[in-house]
Amino acid sequence: MTKAIIFDIGGVLVGLDFDRCVESFHRIGFSKIDQMLDCCHQKGYFKTLESGEMSEQEFIDAVKADSSPGTPDDDVRRAFDSFLDAPSDEKAALIRKLHSEGYKLYLLSNNNPITMAWTAELFREKGMPMELFSAQFISAYMKVQKPSREIFDKAVETIGLPREELLFIDDSMRNVEAGLAAGIPSVFYDINTPLADTVLPNIKK
Repeated sequence: MTKAIIFDIGGVLVGLDFDRCVESFHRIGFSKIDQMLDCCHQKGYFKTLESGEMSEQEFIDAVKADSSPGTPDDDVRRAFDSFLDAPSDEKAALIRKLHSEGYKLYLLSNNNPITMAWTAELFREKGMPMELFSAQFISAYMKVQKPSREIFDKAVETIGLPREELLFIDDSMRNVEAGLAAGIPSVFYDINTPLADTVLPNIKK
């Protein structure tokens, strides 16, 4: 029986607009964005922020050093936040439904403090506040990233349920395969389909 569902964030619960984000960084004069940002795998100090090897302020300072003189910190944050689209009404309704039915919900994401703060605001605006999730397993805070086995094992330890009672949803097949290798029932989400069509048929009754 499935008792807990673990969701990736980017591409699963929130949409990603790569072109808009690149344009936003170009507007503040940060031309290196083309070499550092990817829809799935970051490079340079975008990667070191996501891996927890660089603080939020260190990241902002690094971006500003290669941007237009006088760029405010908040302009860097807003440029990065433009990567994210709010959850759809369908996804927000699904999360509320699952929570009301007693499933424990969790987040497991390669992510960073800047976009996590904006994610929390987007969730709140859609009526699915972070309080609906029992815990967040975020790479920047845990200092380990998917598809490492370690992040899955740490999540299982915290959740405290047998692995077979979990369900992991991700839009990266590499991460799905890593979840399966860690003994967690894991399912690939096609971003062009309703999330409910992936989650609900895979819940074990």
